[in-house]
Amino acid sequence: TIIRKLQKLTDITDRFTIVDEVTRKIAKEGFPVLSKNSVTSNHTQILIMSEHVKNWYLDNSILDRGPVDGYVYTKFFYDIGVVDEWVMTFAKKVFYDIAFDYEMYFLTDPSIPLKNDGFRNMDMGSRDRIGEIFEETFEEHPELSMTRLTGTVSDRMQIIKNYLEKI
Repeated sequence: TIIRKLQKLTDITDRFTIVDEVTRKIAKEGFPVLSKNSVTSNHTQILIMSEHVKNWYLDNSILDRGPVDGYVYTKFFYDIGVVDEWVMTFAKKVFYDIAFDYEMYFLTDPSIPLKNDGFRNMDMGSRDRIGEIFEETFEEHPELSMTRLTGTVSDRMQIIKNYLEKI
């Protein structure tokens, strides 16, 4: 929702490259992802992390999902036994290589309800654990700048716009 709204603002798109979520791109290529119909695989998580590396080379970009997301989801899948240790090792390496180069991460507050878009996995147990891993990651790495997005879509948009006006 937020990324779509940002894509419609010329004052933003004139300054930044807006990059859609990589997971849906990978799913369109036929790889299983965490959605209502599938989980994921080693190959999927490697592809997702590789997309994050590719996006890292973009200048002045706003990413719908970034390397922290890739790391967090890979850790979630590793913890439940869906991906292998070598995939977790790769994701961790990518995370440490590039995640700290980003200026700001925006994290949607977990109190904001998920919107069922027909693609997203709506399992609240998974969402809760993934949210915990996000929190743990930012707590363990305070040098990663994070702003929490709260309130309505308009409120969250304003938080992002206020930040972008300062840079």
